[in-house]
Amino acid sequence: MAHLDLLRDWFRRVWIAGDVDAIGDYFAPGTEATGILPGAGLGPQDFAEFVPALRQHLRNPEVVFLRQMETADCAWALVEVRAQAALDLTPIRFEGQAMIRLEAGRIVEAHNHFDLVTLFETLGLLPPDTIALCLAGERIG
Repeated sequence: MAHLDLLRDWFRRVWIAGDVDAIGDYFAPGTEATGILPGAGLGPQDFAEFVPALRQHLRNPEVVFLRQMETADCAWALVEVRAQAALDLTPIRFEGQAMIRLEAGRIVEAHNHFDLVTLFETLGLLPPDTIALCLAGERIG
């Protein structure tokens, strides 16, 4: 399987279908993904908790690849996540990036950055213009 195909399959099976049992099919033992939660790496068991926690807020998620690149051992993609808010079906769109390095068809390194501020603003869990408020010195909460 090509590296980008594996990354697409990861999003399809784990994030879209919510198949947390599939997580172990992708990660080599001991691998943790960085960049999702500040200061913490997520291993397979962490993903098994994180994925349902995030998906509970969303309906009909889809991941659209906007840009992608593949090398001999890595794949990178800029993606747009499209969904609806679980509570009121408000359209949700936010972007993110994922980079994976593979050995023997399994992820041995993963780095992610997703715009969760926009997600949580759209869900009403953060105030609109959170970044602008913070830049102006306002405290949230």
